This record gives sequence, C-alpha cells and structure tokens, in this order.
Amino acid sequence: MKFEGLWSSKTHPKDFPTSLWLTHFSDIVGATHDKNYSFWAEGQWATDGLRQLAEWGSTAIVESELRQQKKHLRTLIKAAGLWHPRINANVTSKFRVDRKHHYLSLATMLGPSPDWIVGINGYNLCEKNCQWSQTKTVDLYVYDVGTDSGRSYMSHNQETLPHERIYRITPVYPDDPRSPFFSEDGNEIAPLARLHLNRINLIPKSCSEKIITDLIDELIVSENSQDILKPECGTSKYSEWSECNVPCGKGLRSRTRKYLNDTAAKLSGCDRQLVSKEMCLSSVPICPGETELEDDSLLTDDAKCNTTEWTPMSECSVSCGIGFMFRTRQFLDHTSYKKCRHVGLVMKKKCMQPACTKLVEQSVVNSNCPVSEWSMWSPCNVTCGKGVSVKSRLLLLSGENRTKCIDKVVLEEFRECNGTRPTCEINEALAKEICAMEKNEGLCNANFVRYYYDKHFRSCKPFKYSGCRGNENNFKTFNDCNKTCHGVV
Repeated sequence: MKFEGLWSSKTHPKDFPTSLWLTHFSDIVGATHDKNYSFWAEGQWATDGLRQLAEWGSTAIVESELRQQKKHLRTLIKAAGLWHPRINANVTSKFRVDRKHHYLSLATMLGPSPDWIVGINGYNLCEKNCQWSQTKTVDLYVYDVGTDSGRSYMSHNQETLPHERIYRITPVYPDDPRSPFFSEDGNEIAPLARLHLNRINLIPKSCSEKIITDLIDELIVSENSQDILKPECGTSKYSEWSECNVPCGKGLRSRTRKYLNDTAAKLSGCDRQLVSKEMCLSSVPICPGETELEDDSLLTDDAKCNTTEWTPMSECSVSCGIGFMFRTRQFLDHTSYKKCRHVGLVMKKKCMQPACTKLVEQSVVNSNCPVSEWSMWSPCNVTCGKGVSVKSRLLLLSGENRTKCIDKVVLEEFRECNGTRPTCEINEALAKEICAMEKNEGLCNANFVRYYYDKHFRSCKPFKYSGCRGNENNFKTFNDCNKTCHGVV
C-alpha cells in the first residue's frame, strides 16, 4: 500500500494552520482483519487508544489494543507519518490478507487538530467474484472521533462530555463557521489523502488446513520498510520521549533510535524509521494573550446560547471503586446545539465509593463476549417529576458471534431520576412561560404524536416529537395542552 498526503493550503485553504511546522499525518497504524472485528467506524465510540491517536498522534495504546485482538488479525500495519515539509510525500507498507482476513482498516491523526483522523475502515479486498483485487485507489476524508469539542485546527483542549460517536466531518456538519471544512454552499471537501493498494503476490493455497490455521495464528507485524527483516538493519530500542518543544500551548516531542551496526546499515541501504514524533501539550497549556475558549465571533447573530438551570448532581456511577457524578443542562433553543459548542452542557466530577471486593462480571463471559466501556448516565428523560436515566455499552462483535453473546451480557442499565422540577404541577406564571415556547421537535429519530400551543394562532396543534430534548411545550393529548394553555398566553 502507498499512503499519499494531499492536504495543503491549496487544497484546503480555509484557516490552514499558520504554524506549518506542526502540520502532519501522524504515524499510521492499522490491520488486516476478519469480518467480526472493527478497528474504528463512523457511529462507534472511540477507544482510549484511538483517542490518543486522534488527539496526540500517539500509537502506543492503539497498537496494544490491536495486539489484544490478534485472533481477529492477519497483519498489524505500522508506517511512519508524513511531517512538514514532506506532508505531501508518500509512505509505503506491505501487508497480507487471506480468505478469512481480507478487510483493511487504518488511521492516522490529521495534525494539528482537536481529535481528527484520516483513514479507512473495513475495506474489503476480496471481489464479489471471490478474486483478490489487483489495484485500488481510495480517497480518504476526515473524521472526528468525538472526544474533543474543538472546532479549528489549533483549538485548545476542550474534552467532549459525554463523548460522542465517531462522525465524518462534512461541509454542513458541524454547522459551525469556525470549522475549516464548513461551507455555506455545501461544497464537497477535497480528499485529504489517498490510498493506493496494489497486489504484489499470490501465495498458493496449502493442502493442509492445519498449516493455514497455524499461519493465521501468527500475527505479522509490518513496518513501512521491509528492512525490518534484514539482520544488518537491526535497531536499538527507542529513547525516552523528549520534552515538549514549546514553552506554552501545543508543540511536538520526539524519540529516536539508531542502527545497531551503522556501517553495515549504510552498506545495505537500510531505510527504517529512526525518529518518531507526536504532538504534546506544554506545562503552560494556554499561551499569554490567548483565551481558553474559541472565538465565538464567527457564530451567526441568531445563535441563542441560553440554557436551562443545571440539574441536581447525579448519584455516583459505580457502587464500588472510583466513578463519576455529573449534572446536565440543555439549550432553550434546540438549533443552538451545533452553534454553541463552547457552552458546556455536562459537568462531571469524580466520586469514590467503598473498595470493590468481588468481580462484578464473570471474566469468562468478558473474554468471549467483549464489550466497550459503559457510557455516562444519560440526562433524565423528563423535565419534571420522576423519570428514567440510561447508560449503555456496545457488544464488540458482529454476525454469528454477536448472536451467541447478545443474551449473555447486559448492554443497558436503567435507574430512576428527577427532572429539573420536583413535580409537574404548573402554576399560571410557569404556564405562560411554557405556552409561549416555540414548537421543538427534538433531536432523535422517533416519531411520537404530541401537541404544542401555537401562541400566534392561540390554539393547540399536533406535531411529531422525535423522542428526546425539545422543550416543555409538549403535551401528550390535546386536552392536556388546552387545559394548560388556553387563555393563558
């Protein structure tokens, strides 16, 4: 494979980083794998390793996560990144596939950025006619992994709480002029990189299924230089990471290694990666004269960032050990959700319960039925009285394996919660406030028939409620709406 960098001030001129020395594609990490494994994908939650890769270009944790899934992998792919001034050069690596492991996934940080990656996920190299692809060219685009709320290349760290699912950045999402990819005209984003895939060799099938199985069980680690196989190209271990190279804000740190026999390496023309870089944050995270929050002057004039009051602090998320407590608030105007990202909607703090004395779940089930970490508890589903809050996690399997595990693990938990008001009784002053609110369908995908009071026509009208968010001008029946609002506004 050949990874070619395309991103530049000419292809993506809007707000291109002025600190050119920071522009890069980080070291590339990926794998060829079976259909039951997903390294990353739009709609998934980012793992800790993917977060470190997306925010800092660090590959250590994500590489460890991949190795832990070696039963699903054929080749672990590693390749050196592309750094200024060679950001539009290319880097190559070789990998293997077989009849079970013919999906390709890889990712690299687009830097500098809050938490953006460029990559490919689950790309099938087996054609419909069961032949191996000879050549493929794939354009690569940018994705947000949902862990940092920054909107520009040089945004300060703003952890997204709770984390969001991975999503592709488009000209219209996020709908925020501060995004370097935002376009009022909705013009398509040019690819940031391109992947060229070429089949080099076909290995004849062995008659021994045992041999095939043994080969598959051996995880192959592939660097971008095949010199890794030459004894004369052996290297030392990497040094410790250097200090961050800036006195404040974001910068770079590096580590180095050297050939064990420099003379032999030169004679053999060895070309292994000897310098590794990643982004870092100085001990002074905000430089003098800068502000922690992004400039919101680019937000449209009609962006209303008013919010409800904070909810009461939740109970601790765990019954033993260290967990989290949080409280939430909502925008009064649902259209502000994308345009007021600088306004925090979740406040979280650690809480400590008695030490855990027993395992909560059986390790055997965990090993055979891997799951993601629990999400945070959702906001209460009511604005008044008693409601329900939910937390969930994902089963990291698909197909037949998922079917076997779906009844063995708990993927959702529910608990009682309180709305922002202890009761749903509405006095005259509150009724005036509620009935004057504009219709708000919410942000989810359900389809419930509800009623709202239209203050302009002074009557209750039906509307389709999506199932979450919205506001209190939302009644289950016409009579409830009419009883509360008639003659009030």
